[in-house]
Amino acid sequence: MWIRTPRGPGLAAELRKARGEAIVVMAHGFCDNRHSFGRFDQLADGFAAAGYDVLTFDFSGCGQSDPDVITVANEVEDLTAILGHVRELGYRRIGLYGHSLGGTISLKAYDGTPETIVLTGTPTDAINYDWRAYYGERRYQRLQDEGVLRIGPWTLTHQSLRDFEEFDQHALLSQVKCPVLLVHGGDWEERSLARISQKGMPLLPAGSRMEILEDAAHSFKDDIPRLLATAVNWYAEHMPLP
Repeated sequence: MWIRTPRGPGLAAELRKARGEAIVVMAHGFCDNRHSFGRFDQLADGFAAAGYDVLTFDFSGCGQSDPDVITVANEVEDLTAILGHVRELGYRRIGLYGHSLGGTISLKAYDGTPETIVLTGTPTDAINYDWRAYYGERRYQRLQDEGVLRIGPWTLTHQSLRDFEEFDQHALLSQVKCPVLLVHGGDWEERSLARISQKGMPLLPAGSRMEILEDAAHSFKDDIPRLLATAVNWYAEHMPLP
C-alpha cells in the first residue's frame, strides 16, 4: 500500500485485515521502520489475532517510504495523512499505538479521530539527549560542520535533534480527549521517561493510566508477549469489538 502525503513523499504501508470493525494504526520510533526489528510485526499480528485490523507504515525518510529529512513536523504530517487514508477506507473506529517518538507524534497528530491511544516508551515533555555520546564524536561533528547527517536510509538535521528539546507536555497532553495508556519499562531510560509521564497524568482524560513493566528495556524487545497482552486488554476495554 502506498499513501501520498500533501507535501509529496509517499509512505509505504501494510494493512492486516481481521474483522474489519476497528483498526489500530501503529507509529514506529525515531530512525526505525514499520517492522522495528520484528517487534512491530509481532504486535501487529497479535492485534490482528485479537480481531483488530492493523495498519503499519514507514514514516517518510524511513524504511521503504520516500526519502525525507526526519523531523517531528514531517512525521506529524505523515501520520495525519495516514489517518485520513484510514478514514477514506471506511474505518470509523480507530486506535493508535505509538512507540517512543512515534508515541509523541501520535499525541501531536491527535485530531479527535482515535477512540484510544496506547503509548510505549514515549517522551511526553522536553528531553535533552546527549547526542554527541549517542552518535559518537565523528558523526556529531559532521552534523555540526555540514548541517546534515546521513546514517543508512536516515537523514538528520539540527532540527531533527532539537525537536526533542521543544516538546511541551501541556500542549501535548491537554488536547487529547480519549483515554490513553502510557506504558514504560524499568531500565534507566524508561524510569526517566516514566517520571516525566507521571507529572503529566493529570492533563490526560479520565480513565487514562500508566503501567510499568518492570525490567523491560526501552525497546521492549524481551517483553513483547507481556506488552501485547497489556495493549490488547486496553483496546478490548476502550475500543471493544462487537
